[in-house]
Amino acid sequence: MKSIRNIYKKFYKVKIKRIKEEGIVYTVKELLREINYFPAKEKVFIKPNLGYHSWYGSPYIVNPMVVRGVIEYLREAGNFEVIIGEGVGDCDFYTLWQDAGYEETLKDFSIKKVNLYEVKRVKRFLNDSFFLYLPAILEEVEYINIAKLKTHIQTLLSLTLKNQKGLLNQETQKAFHRNLHRNIAKLACMVKPDLAIVDGSNILAGNGPSAFGEELKLGIIIGGRDFLLVDEATSQLVGINPREVKHIYYARKFGVTHLPYLRYKSILNIQRPSSFYQGKRFRIYWSEYSCSYASILEEAICEWLNQQELSLNLGILTGPPMSPVLDKVDKVLLVGNCAIERVNTSLPCFSVAGCPPTFEEIKKRIIQEGLIK
Repeated sequence: MKSIRNIYKKFYKVKIKRIKEEGIVYTVKELLREINYFPAKEKVFIKPNLGYHSWYGSPYIVNPMVVRGVIEYLREAGNFEVIIGEGVGDCDFYTLWQDAGYEETLKDFSIKKVNLYEVKRVKRFLNDSFFLYLPAILEEVEYINIAKLKTHIQTLLSLTLKNQKGLLNQETQKAFHRNLHRNIAKLACMVKPDLAIVDGSNILAGNGPSAFGEELKLGIIIGGRDFLLVDEATSQLVGINPREVKHIYYARKFGVTHLPYLRYKSILNIQRPSSFYQGKRFRIYWSEYSCSYASILEEAICEWLNQQELSLNLGILTGPPMSPVLDKVDKVLLVGNCAIERVNTSLPCFSVAGCPPTFEEIKKRIIQEGLIK
């Protein structure tokens, strides 16, 4: 029994590394050496979290230096073909690649980059009632999942399990939110990375995963072979019980890993998301049903309304609110089909249909309603 435990500790224990003075690349390579990582296949697919159009060093996406550290390690270990891919919600993948510093940071390497919204897909079943169209490339590669450590208004935390939502096509991503936590856990049953890394160099606290959150410098890299263990460890590090993160809880319940749960000491009590954003005479209430495209709209609405003078207190919903109490609101704007179909309230309402509607349509409807002074 003791020898089995020692093997487990050697090959599966999660490593947590403070970023050294030598930098992120050095720290990532040191972590991979300590877990004795070596790819089993000649092709390696890296899926960093690049869900939003952003800039170099942004707290919203994986720092390209983390990816460079992985690639340098692979080059020193052997002659591996490296493919990097992601599906980006609010801009073209190749535009983000350039603007976020990936082009410049990885220019020394011969790599293939792919937009996951454009790749060939295959239908794969978890059971008779649950299937997904997944990238065909996953069947022939070593798969490395690199997440950004962020709080999330819908899932509490966004780590490596949540990062896999970027493997899906756009239409599936929208439908995924109808049972988000269970669906993330089901996807984890179907697709398991060979290596999982969390970029904790700088992180988002509060109302992440986008501009509503607050950037913090944490300075750590977390990694391991079992992505559920990595997420459980990272959650504990920032002061959150993994069982509170519903998709992590379901993943353990569904048998994503059979390895024992490990305990880690927290190094931070991260600020958790609130149930709404308070703007200038308006509130945006978060909803688990809101897809990433709706979340991007929320940012645009917020920026515009904070520059306006509203004639009353407006509540904005993109789906059923996670907090059922709509207090301090005189009127409700239902944004998109999910909100129109699923929200019940006795308050006066008006709506903008679409999946999702455009920002210009929403702006026009608010003005038509006579809410701008």
